This record gives sequence, structure tokens and C-alpha cells, in this order.
Amino acid sequence: MGCGILVIQEAEWTASDYEAGIRRGVYGLWSGKLDASEAYITITVTIQNGLTAAWYQGAAACGITPEELSIEEMTALSNAIFGEMQYLERLIYDVAANNKQSGYKLKDWNPRISLWANRFGDVKNRAQMMACGDKKLKWILGPTEDHCFTCLQLSGKVKRASTWAASGWTPQGKNLDCGGWNCKCELVVTDEEMTPGSLPRAV
Repeated sequence: MGCGILVIQEAEWTASDYEAGIRRGVYGLWSGKLDASEAYITITVTIQNGLTAAWYQGAAACGITPEELSIEEMTALSNAIFGEMQYLERLIYDVAANNKQSGYKLKDWNPRISLWANRFGDVKNRAQMMACGDKKLKWILGPTEDHCFTCLQLSGKVKRASTWAASGWTPQGKNLDCGGWNCKCELVVTDEEMTPGSLPRAV
């Protein structure tokens, strides 16, 4: 089998590594270099290892090690992985049906690959919010050229991690006006004063 799976330690994973793993599976199947089962395995390993790494990194931002994760945190991580896996069979089917031989261009898969890849940052942020508890987090706009109304509205706001979690707003979240698929915003630990007033609640 030519899955081309990379072994990366949790602390070394990046969002780019995660996207590369998703892209590797899509490209392999699209080009015919991987069959459907090989592409499925490639992306599955990326999802399981990459999102686990993202969660560990998010928790580490507030000093929580993998061994210290609570049952609730481990359950949330498992749910995040399962949430991605339930869509994988459909992705494999679509790529196989719209491959190179059919005339479908690889670049046409870029938006969908980006949508999958953004889950790394989303999971990392969710882990940070759970691990940080009452530590303060600040919403920082990402380096993208354009920002949606939601991200602009939340930019610079400082709230406890538990408040962010209760609000339903997370960078890369699907409920953002931009859908989160190209969002590069972050929540970062800060010592700044908290922003007065309440956060708008996510729908």
C-alpha cells in the first residue's frame, strides 16, 4: 500500500501538517495513485492523530498535559474526531466520482480541503476553552484580507474561557458569518482587562 502516512509527534503537528494529510488523501485518490481504501486510511490517520494533537496543544496553552485531561475533555475530543469521521465516506465517494480521469481539476477540490483542514484550529480552540476555565482569552483577528461581520464584532474582546465556551463563539466555528472555513482568528491567553458587557450568543 502506498498511503504515504507521516508519523508526527503531537507537539510537532501544525495546521499545515493537518491540511497536507487531508490533501494527500484527496490527491492520491483523485490522481489514481491511491485506491479508495488507501485514501480512507490516509485521511483517517490524519484526523485521529491531527485532531488529538490539536486538542493537546490547545490544552497545553493553559498548562494541562494529556495525562491531566478530564473525562469531559477526552469525551469532547472523541466527539470531535467522530464528527469528522462521519463525513469521510462521503468525501471519498465524491473524490472517486470526480477524479482526474473524469476531467475534474485538482484545484476544484481546494475549497473543500480548506473546509476540512480548518477543523485543526477549531478543535485546538475548543480544547483551550475547556482547559483554561476562568483564564482570560482575547479574540485576535487572523491574517486574512477580509473578515466577516462576526469576527469583526468579536475582535479584541476579552472574556473568561468559560464565557467564550458558553457563548458558542469559536474561531473557525461553523456558526460564524463566514462559516469558519477560511477563518484564521485565534483566542489567546491574556492579562488584559476583561471587556465589559456580554457577548452576543451564537445561534
